[in-house]
Amino acid sequence: MNKITNGTDLMNLLESIEMVGTRLAEWNFRWAMQEVKTQDVDGWLVQCSFERPDVNGEFTEQGVGYGREWFIANGAPDTGVVFTAWEAMKFIVFHEMHESFTVMIDGKRVRLMDPHKELADLAVGSRIV
Repeated sequence: MNKITNGTDLMNLLESIEMVGTRLAEWNFRWAMQEVKTQDVDGWLVQCSFERPDVNGEFTEQGVGYGREWFIANGAPDTGVVFTAWEAMKFIVFHEMHESFTVMIDGKRVRLMDPHKELADLAVGSRIV
């Protein structure tokens, strides 16, 4: 098991990750990182970006999306870094699936799984417990 102890090794590992054999390869996943070093915290925030097709199905600069930031501790095992990257990419794919999943209800097409809903929106129609 190798431990990640510097930003260069972290980026080299992240940039070695590819999606092959699926349409996800076209998403051109990329990584950015920011070092975080305080008295209590030592590591990096990493963020995955991706190219998604626009409404015409084309990949453009305006179609770049960004996932949330994920923390990688200094000294983290390379296996943990790779699985954190997997989770970051999975969250992005699931987010895009939530946005594109629609259903007809009462003659209207709705985005039932809209990931941009606020808590108050999600609470509408929920049971009080």
